[in-house]
Amino acid sequence: MRVAVVGGGMTGLAAAWRLVRAARAQGLPVELHVLEADVRWGGKVRTLRLDGGVDPSLAGALVEAGPDAIYTPKPWAVELARELGLGDRIVPARAGLRTSVLRGGRLVTLPDGLFSLMPSRLGPFVRSPLISWPGKARMGLELLVPGRRDQADESLGAFVRRRLGAEAVTYLAEPLLAGIHAADPWRLSLAATYPSFREDERRYGSLVRAMLARRRARGGRRGTHGSPFVSLAGGLEELVETLVARLQEQAVLRLRTPVTRLWPGERGWRMEAAAAGGASGSPDGGRWDAVILAVPSHRMAALAEPWDGELAGLLRRIPFASTAVVTLAYRPQDVPETSPVRRGSGVLVPSVEGRREGLVVTACTWFSSKWPHASPRGAMLVRCFVGRFGDESALDMGDEALARAAALAVERLGGLAGRPCHVAVHRWPASMPQYQVGHLETVAAIERRLGRWPGLFVAGASFRGMSLSDCVRQGDQAAQACVAYLAARASGAPRPIEERVG
Repeated sequence: MRVAVVGGGMTGLAAAWRLVRAARAQGLPVELHVLEADVRWGGKVRTLRLDGGVDPSLAGALVEAGPDAIYTPKPWAVELARELGLGDRIVPARAGLRTSVLRGGRLVTLPDGLFSLMPSRLGPFVRSPLISWPGKARMGLELLVPGRRDQADESLGAFVRRRLGAEAVTYLAEPLLAGIHAADPWRLSLAATYPSFREDERRYGSLVRAMLARRRARGGRRGTHGSPFVSLAGGLEELVETLVARLQEQAVLRLRTPVTRLWPGERGWRMEAAAAGGASGSPDGGRWDAVILAVPSHRMAALAEPWDGELAGLLRRIPFASTAVVTLAYRPQDVPETSPVRRGSGVLVPSVEGRREGLVVTACTWFSSKWPHASPRGAMLVRCFVGRFGDESALDMGDEALARAAALAVERLGGLAGRPCHVAVHRWPASMPQYQVGHLETVAAIERRLGRWPGLFVAGASFRGMSLSDCVRQGDQAAQACVAYLAARASGAPRPIEERVG
């Protein structure tokens, strides 16, 4: 049986890996093809290996142009790395580093014990200037705010303002939580992104009570101080490279092969893809028993439009933000010993502060401080993030202007005077799916509509989580569902009703 995985990012590669193993376990003969439009595998996972020829301090250095970490409480990506034999390559982020937030033109360190929204230690939070005294008083009234009774989704901004006040939205929810999604907190779905907050309110009636209950469950212990983030010694692209190397003997892998048409045919699916020269054709006969789409939902919509306008419309309901990552490298002698670039993990820039200070960045990560293994010769590496949903004007700049603006922001935020010795701009157009209010209802509607199309499966960051681990999990789920479908088809059993979104 012939299966095509369309998309060679982390979701598609994880789906391909799981599919060949699951099919083999069930004794199913499967011919698998993975088709990727780009010239490289991995999607947004891209590790830059820097050249010591520019400056000796850059020798052996690496930095990420896309995601820079695996979040270990979501175990799927770490499990995949270990399954691929990369367990001894896993490296933790440096523990004990502090993140700052720009407030009133200066960097304010997040108070010790502040996780997401609620402080687990009262003293450091009370002494911190991050939230004003009226703002702290309003947050202290959270115990008295009645819980919401209805089950409807609401935005992260509305939830935080309702429970903790407007200042907590500006200086906690937007930079700490919505910033991860490059999102507007007033549109970001609480149910799709931070369901634990809603569950805490529903179960305990208060976020403070929920935090106290968890502390009691730990016996008063403060919990671990280790970082929940890990990477790989060769960068996250090492995971992609290992997957591709292991898949090459088990599947047909094709770069520069964008799928231009997909439609249901007799006893399966038909497909056309553009070859490297630009001509379209049907790859390898064109008939497929099953197809897994692991591309952004707006690209899925374009493929579905000719044969299911309703499905295409549902897929287009998920909007996307464009972003850019500007990588800057500085000689160690150009970074003062007192600079936060040497001793913190990064700085978050609330939108109100960015406008006031004229900064293009939404955040900066002091990459070499967070990941010491990434700079063996001492170069100071910085990643700057640009663009959020509804505020992408800075992306209209050319690469040189954007790099200059990012460097000026680092000079201002990091206390630097010297210029970077290396600069790189990586743009990610329409790359960040926006889980807006009602997102889960949209995904459920997509799942129902896909029930009309046997053998078609979709997965990826557009649907149920956009971290690397979420993408691995969704790729796994799509592959398992695909193999179950193929097994039922091979046995002649009635096709079960199943979810088709990984």
